[in-house]
Amino acid sequence: MLGRLCSRKTTRRSQAGDTIIEVLIAITVVSSVLAGAYVTTNHSLRDNRDAQERSTAVKLAESQLELLRNMAMTNPGVIPPAPVVSGSGFCIIVDPTTHAITVPTVTNTPANPCAVDSTGVHTTAEPVYNLETTSVATAVNSASYTTFTITVKWNSVLGGTDSALIQYRVDV
Repeated sequence: MLGRLCSRKTTRRSQAGDTIIEVLIAITVVSSVLAGAYVTTNHSLRDNRDAQERSTAVKLAESQLELLRNMAMTNPGVIPPAPVVSGSGFCIIVDPTTHAITVPTVTNTPANPCAVDSTGVHTTAEPVYNLETTSVATAVNSASYTTFTITVKWNSVLGGTDSALIQYRVDV
């Protein structure tokens, strides 16, 4: 009879389920795994967005370079003469509907015509890419040329200001 009672107690205890401690440990482990996955995913998404912003900036700089190269060959009088120093630079804007080309100067106002979106259209909504082309005239022996520096600046998703820069030399 005593053997039966002991056997019943053991059976009931094993069928009672998990203790509160076991449940708390399981919740802690699952929470840690989920928190790690969240941090990793969030970091990956930010890095991906940063790479996308940089790629867009380089594309915009290359577009400015192509417009500058085209203007240097077809209508060099439209390009501002060197030196054009940083802070008073210019950009080349193509109207998307009329395809008219304008060469406005950079201003530090919200109405800056050189503040564009990823497609090159003027905007004030983030992300804003600020285009600026500066130039320096150089003479070496009998050769002279102008070096244009195209800079694209934007507020990075990682914080702070980021920039991309391309240089192009035109023989004069």
